[in-house]
Amino acid sequence: MKRENSKLDIQEILSRKYSEDAVIDTYEYCMKKCDWDPSVLADGNIKDFLLGMLFQAEVDNGGISQFFFNSSGDLSQETVAALTKVDAKSARILAEALACFPNGVAPRDRQIRNDLMDRFDEETVNRLELLEEVISGHDSSKSYYDFLQEHKEDFLNF
Repeated sequence: MKRENSKLDIQEILSRKYSEDAVIDTYEYCMKKCDWDPSVLADGNIKDFLLGMLFQAEVDNGGISQFFFNSSGDLSQETVAALTKVDAKSARILAEALACFPNGVAPRDRQIRNDLMDRFDEETVNRLELLEEVISGHDSSKSYYDFLQEHKEDFLNF
C-alpha cells in the first residue's frame, strides 16, 4: 500500500473525485505524518481512518487472521470503534471475529493473542474463514472516500 517515493499534497488529494487512489494517497500522507504509527494519535477522525485502513490492508493481504497475528491487531478494540464510523460492514465482521476470543476481547499483547489463536478449535478457525470470505468481496473504498469528504477539514489541518 505504500508509495513512499511519491510527493503527496493533501489539498490536491482531497480535491479529487472518488477513486481508490485518493483514499490510498490520503492513508499514506497521514501515516507519514504520524511516522507510520497511528497509536500515537489522539482519538479522532484521522486515527479512525488509519485504523480502518490498516484493518483493510491486513484483510486484503492475508485475511482477518493476519490482522490479529500482526501488530495492527494490538488495537483491535479501537479498530472496531473506528470502523463503526467509517465502514459499518467491516465493523460488524471484525466484531464477530473478536467474539472468537475469550470475553470477545483480543489481547493487546501480540504474543498472547497469537498463542490464543494457535489454540483455536476447528469450529473457531472455520468461523474466521467464513468471515474472511464475507469480507473478501467487500469493497470499502467508497466508504473511506465519503468519510474523508465528510471530515475533510480534519485531514486538511493535520
